[in-house]
Amino acid sequence: MDDTAGLGEWDRTDAGSDPVYTGVFNNQLIQTLVEEESVRENVITNLLKVVEEKGYVGVDVDFGYVRVQNREGYAEFIGELRAAMNEKGYRVSVALAPKTSSDQKGLLYEGIDYALLGRTGRPAVSDDL
Repeated sequence: MDDTAGLGEWDRTDAGSDPVYTGVFNNQLIQTLVEEESVRENVITNLLKVVEEKGYVGVDVDFGYVRVQNREGYAEFIGELRAAMNEKGYRVSVALAPKTSSDQKGLLYEGIDYALLGRTGRPAVSDDL
């Protein structure tokens, strides 16, 4: 399997120099990312730097529990990230919960616009790398 950088919003606490992941998604982080252009730009710039320095083939994005009001902004961020990564020859994949119908209810599904993500350039699936 090719190495990718991961981007997600798992909460963590720092235990000395080693992060301890709590296994809890934090949708405040994605809200900040979609609402603040300077944050998006900084994240994309830093991801490009990490991918280049580490020799990764791309980035796997894994944000769960995206709020409904952030669904378009999240898709726009993915589009911006894909454009920046693809320009340099890198790939982007997006981890998604499996959706079985267009009107499927639940926090994992309602905040993600699967069709809009698909139109941002490449299929939005967790295994496209």
